[in-house]
This record gives sequence, C-alpha cells and structure tokens, in this order.
Amino acid sequence: MILSPEDITAAKAIVAARVTIQNIAREVADLTGIPLDDIMGRCRKGEVCRARELVCYVAYSRGFSYPRIGMALGRDHTTIMQAVRNMRQRRGEA
Repeated sequence: MILSPEDITAAKAIVAARVTIQNIAREVADLTGIPLDDIMGRCRKGEVCRARELVCYVAYSRGFSYPRIGMALGRDHTTIMQAVRNMRQRRGEA
C-alpha cells in the first residue's frame, strides 16, 4: 500500500491533547493499516518506510527536533532529516 494524499493530509491534521511522537506513530499506523511495530522497528519495506517518513514529517512539523525524533524511532538524526526531506519532495514542498 502506498500512502495517498488523503493519508498524508489526515496525518498532518492529527490533533491530540498531548502530542507525542508515539501518538503520531499510532495515528499513522491506524490511518495506513501498517502495524505500529513495523513503523517503530527496522522493517525496510517501501510502504513501511514511507509511513515512518510520514511520522518523521508530522513530528518535525509539530516542533519536535531531529535528534528527539531519532531517539523515539531508534535512528540517527541525519536519517530523520532525510526522511523529512523525502516527504517534502513527495508533497512538492521542496
């Protein structure tokens, strides 16, 4: 499954009383049907990577820093930077 523009729009509109990266990841998992364990894990399937990039994009747009997102997802901050860059390019923002 490839993320549709509707999925991306819905994920950007995630509103929670207390936004955390874990909550964002949960919402993306619910919206995409991709298991949360896959998004938070090491899976490298294309659809899982795109969902993970969406989590990074939404978290960064909500004010979380690259290092903080990286700690939550078990990745280096430069990986998070690339994920956000990829999502911006897909959205036509870059």
